[in-house]
Amino acid sequence: MAKNETSTATVIFNGEKANATLKQLEAEARKLNAELRQLNVNSKEFGDKEKEFQRINGRVREIRGEINQTGGAFSKLADQANKYQQILQMITVGLIGFGASVVGLIKGNAKLEDSLSDIRKTTKLTVDEVKKLNTELGKIDTRTSRSDLREMAVVAQFAR
Repeated sequence: MAKNETSTATVIFNGEKANATLKQLEAEARKLNAELRQLNVNSKEFGDKEKEFQRINGRVREIRGEINQTGGAFSKLADQANKYQQILQMITVGLIGFGASVVGLIKGNAKLEDSLSDIRKTTKLTVDEVKKLNTELGKIDTRTSRSDLREMAVVAQFAR
């Protein structure tokens, strides 16, 4: 009958655990720092530990830098998205305003055509004569609107 045995091995590559997490690297740096504080600064052991500490600490800074760059990239992406969202909103508002203006022009033109048609029906004038009348009404220096003047023209025709 075969026995099942479990063993665990830690792979160390260039003096650091392979696939070590940032937390593990930080713990190792703290451990080395604590050991350095207990050693004589002029000893060879201090020099070796200091090199190891600097290497691990450098790797921690490198990983943190990569993390910060990723966060910075997401921040820039969010800023760009916000910028384009504002531009799209401004374009949308502009298009809605333009559409409302076009609708107003169409309604105003339809009202003018109706008014000119009423004048034509009551006065028996031609289209060109009615347009000329409308132009002449516009030249009159008065506070009365042109539409009111056209209505007066219709009423005046009935008064005859």
